[in-house]
Amino acid sequence: LDNFSKDDYLRYQLGYEYNPDATCEMFDNFLDEVLPEKAAQDVLMEMIGYCFIPTQKLKLERSLMLYGPGANGKGVIFDIVVAILGENHVSGFSMESLSNDPNARAQLKDVLLNYSTELGGKCKPDMIKKLISGEPVDVKTLYKDKTMMKDYSCKFIFNTNSLPRGAENTHAFFRRWLILPFDVEIPKEKRDVHLSKKLKAELPGIFNRVL
Repeated sequence: LDNFSKDDYLRYQLGYEYNPDATCEMFDNFLDEVLPEKAAQDVLMEMIGYCFIPTQKLKLERSLMLYGPGANGKGVIFDIVVAILGENHVSGFSMESLSNDPNARAQLKDVLLNYSTELGGKCKPDMIKKLISGEPVDVKTLYKDKTMMKDYSCKFIFNTNSLPRGAENTHAFFRRWLILPFDVEIPKEKRDVHLSKKLKAELPGIFNRVL
């Protein structure tokens, strides 16, 4: 692991210290409560790690869906994932917007992740499949002609209470999705509105889990 260098052609830096000895006991306890299956925890960590790898170097064609009713920790996961990657490197367009708005798709060019806390209305499965696979898609910015966006590395995570509307029930569509069940409802007396802030103190340790 080296210091930041322009010779690496990376256009982003992370906003916390790298400490190879850091741990994340609070975060581990939180995951054990809201996502008790260890294999599911590993999938979450792997998906975050995948955000750092250019699609051109590792084309897994996978997106993550956190599925379940409210009061189950999905919002805290959102806060932590954005903090790990840096909010300047994360967009938040719904599946509906990405399907129908070429300007929304244009914003994916230079971000690591699109993480939306809602799916929106009906989506266009063909467009979603292309985006997850990193294939060329048409985009348009204000006062500019429509062009094809290529060589983007944005990955995709969505929080949802229900499965996508308008999605085709085909292997080609659903093979691109990793669906994590968040079905443990946190009792009202145990909910901590400051939990995200507390867990952000463990970002170096959480990053080590991702790494």
